[in-house]
Amino acid sequence: MPESESYKKEYSWNLDFAVNLGDVHRRFFEGLEEKQMVGNECPECGNVFIPPQPHCDECLVETTGWRETDGHGVIDSYVVTYFKFRNMPDPPYVTAAIRVGESETSMLHFVGGIDYDDGEELMEKVETGMDVAPVWSDDRDGSIEDIEYFEPVE
Repeated sequence: MPESESYKKEYSWNLDFAVNLGDVHRRFFEGLEEKQMVGNECPECGNVFIPPQPHCDECLVETTGWRETDGHGVIDSYVVTYFKFRNMPDPPYVTAAIRVGESETSMLHFVGGIDYDDGEELMEKVETGMDVAPVWSDDRDGSIEDIEYFEPVE
């Protein structure tokens, strides 16, 4: 047997599970169902978090002061994927870290509204610092998939 085959193993991960996300995240997901994107802020330093989080990363205090935003954001970084992954769209596709509104943190989501016909040119169609806006799903149920993708804003 060739040496490379001796290390070949097959794995299967079935990771279906439920998580109680708490009141902070519940409010965020309820907002998505209504085409609203909300965040919260730190009462000490004023940092804004979208998606919201229960505590400030810097001050370690409980966040308060809900903020609603139109969902427009900026791409902080992105990656073009050319290989098939479980439960993901057929490649190629773009995922990005998107900083929504005044948020100190980014959220990960798909980038759409661009021509995907030539996958080799995708790197030229998306750029760091690009303004994007959410495209809402017609069938919303209070999940991150209520946003189909973010598209570039002209």
